[in-house]
Amino acid sequence: MGITYPLFLWEQNRLPKLLQVVNSYPTTLLIDRTGKIREVVFGVLFGEQKKTFESKLVALLKEKPTIKAKPKGK
Repeated sequence: MGITYPLFLWEQNRLPKLLQVVNSYPTTLLIDRTGKIREVVFGVLFGEQKKTFESKLVALLKEKPTIKAKPKGK
């Protein structure tokens, strides 16, 4: 796919609740444009599971960004 996946670190006490229980590496997250975690996969992705995840990623990338309306008067 030609996509690189950046790694990042969070302070444990600042993680979303879902991620505070991550105790397996690698852990793969599918995060949408709004920052919502759509899927979490623990362990290595390979074979059919990897193809399925990549299909979900491509579909997510095709979603139109949502633009929140500005409050009136601002």
